[in-house]
Amino acid sequence: MKKYLFAYAVLATALLFFTCRHYRAENRRLVENQTALAADVTRYRTRLGAEAASVQALRLRCGEFETLRAADAEQIRRLGIRLRRLEAAAKAFDEITDVLGLMYNRRKDEVPAEVTELVEKRAAAKKAKDWATADAIRAQLTEMGWAVKDTAQGPQLSKL
Repeated sequence: MKKYLFAYAVLATALLFFTCRHYRAENRRLVENQTALAADVTRYRTRLGAEAASVQALRLRCGEFETLRAADAEQIRRLGIRLRRLEAAAKAFDEITDVLGLMYNRRKDEVPAEVTELVEKRAAAKKAKDWATADAIRAQLTEMGWAVKDTAQGPQLSKL
């Protein structure tokens, strides 16, 4: 009988040991899952809070812009500045400096149609991998006073 009692005690202890071990593993897994979920919630709250803060900042900037715009408009009215007259004066100044060659003209260099056409032909030649034609067109553009720079967005022209 002692043998059965001893075997029963050993079996009960082993069962209790394995059951406790299983529950510990489940508890550990539960804690890890809860920690992961809490981290996701914190990250979500932070991201949501940052988005709310950015919307609030945007509203503040829009309000500041409107305030400054109104202040500028008031100052322009107070000084009696007529914008059309100012634009006409700037255009006349540009024309005079262009004729006399005294200063750099503020107007952007306008690209002639033939230059634009040559750039398009050069792009087509490059696409067809006709490098000789592309180089010849580049030389022709250089003679006309234009530099071509190839970029990822396409060719960029600049006045020499």
